[in-house]
Amino acid sequence: MQAPAVEVAGLCKTYRGGWRGPSVQALRDLSLTVERGQAFGLLGPNGAGKTTLTKILLSLVRPDAGIVRLFGQAHSSPGLRAQVGYLPEAPNLAAHHTGRSFLDFMARLSGLAPDTRNRRIPDLLHQVSLHDVADRRLPHYSKGMLQRLGVAQALLHAPRLLVLDEPIDGVDPAGRMELLRLLRNLAQQGVTLLLNSHHLPDIEWLCDSIAVLHQGRIVTSGRVKDLRATQGFRIVVAALPHRLQEELAARGFVIGLDGERCWIECPNRPGLNALIDQIRAAGASIETIEPVTHSLERIYLSAVAGGGSQ
Repeated sequence: MQAPAVEVAGLCKTYRGGWRGPSVQALRDLSLTVERGQAFGLLGPNGAGKTTLTKILLSLVRPDAGIVRLFGQAHSSPGLRAQVGYLPEAPNLAAHHTGRSFLDFMARLSGLAPDTRNRRIPDLLHQVSLHDVADRRLPHYSKGMLQRLGVAQALLHAPRLLVLDEPIDGVDPAGRMELLRLLRNLAQQGVTLLLNSHHLPDIEWLCDSIAVLHQGRIVTSGRVKDLRATQGFRIVVAALPHRLQEELAARGFVIGLDGERCWIECPNRPGLNALIDQIRAAGASIETIEPVTHSLERIYLSAVAGGGSQ
């Protein structure tokens, strides 16, 4: 049986404060598995630990504790560097380069032989649909074109794992779909994708599985289709006191208003029973209770607000 592409167990990382500055616990006993060939999404608010996890996988940050393996080997093994491609969130590309010369420069840094460079660069320019503008200077590229060029450079050495930090951020709708189709094609070719992103609809469209991080911990994870199939409940209530609305919202319940009525979404049955008791104790009238299927956005909001416990 093949080892997973990414295997993390008991990962901890604390950034020590400077002179009298507070320490920040970025990762708290985090465990995660990404199977080979998966498109895996890392979700979470700013400061959740996604970037720290990514940098540890890339050996850019050293963990305080825990085990990290890539394809069954210690992540710091020198030979693994050639099996991982990386696209940072905001790559700083030299303005004097064209798309072609940039890829040639990066290929030289990767140690690719001339014949390999001559073969890979034209192929990749076609693959990311930049062959027609390969000799245009980078300041004249759109954000979407630059992101696709960034994916091309991450693929120069034919990695088995591609780590992408906010690859879709700031890309226009047409460019976003083109980039998503490119990433899906890579996944279908067997490349393992690990995406750090805030774009929930795109993650839902592209990824097989996700993990939601909050305060350095994974608060929910699993296959997207399984998570979305989880049944929650929507309660329609008449005359719910404003105080109780604020209290429920603060606890992470999704609430909507419709005239004098409001609806409340609850992600599971144990929480539903407690919520019904609380509504009745407040003297409000429950009109309907209906099962619902969660969107990825609802799963994310509930996990972050409730720490995965609701």
